Amino acid sequence: MTDYYQSLELPRDATQEQIRRNYRQLALRFHRDRAGPEGAERLKETQSAYEVLLNPQKRKIYDRFGTSFVDNPVSDVLILQLGGRSILCIMACILFLSSIVVCHFYCFLVAYVAGRLVARDAHSVNDHSRAYWNYVKGFSPLFIVDIIIGVPTLVAFFVSMCALRV
Repeated sequence: MTDYYQSLELPRDATQEQIRRNYRQLALRFHRDRAGPEGAERLKETQSAYEVLLNPQKRKIYDRFGTSFVDNPVSDVLILQLGGRSILCIMACILFLSSIVVCHFYCFLVAYVAGRLVARDAHSVNDHSRAYWNYVKGFSPLFIVDIIIGVPTLVAFFVSMCALRV
């Protein structure tokens, strides 16, 4: 990926007026009638750089995160509407919930290994005198957390990959 400031031949602290002026000069220089087909490709780069650098919000995102976050719909939601720190909060919540799920699984496994939970066999189907291993009771919280966290995460991942054209 090329640097947008280099595409427009600008310093990083350029004003809006400098961006407009350099874009007009480069657009005239690289117009396909004057520069031919290789100039048309350079003009496309210049136009995309101009669109990003002229918009103050997109320019701020580009300066902080680079080109991959500029046209990414997931980054628009996470950065513009929620702020940059909320990404860390969301990741911390996902990590916290994942650790709760792992702790729950290990507690369940320890209870099974210690003999407090016994798997049912053909002889104990109707025996209700002790606690038995029950997949529904044990793993329902895991399935709920997987649905709450996993599905939106997968959707966001695929949307961002499509937007980044990876």
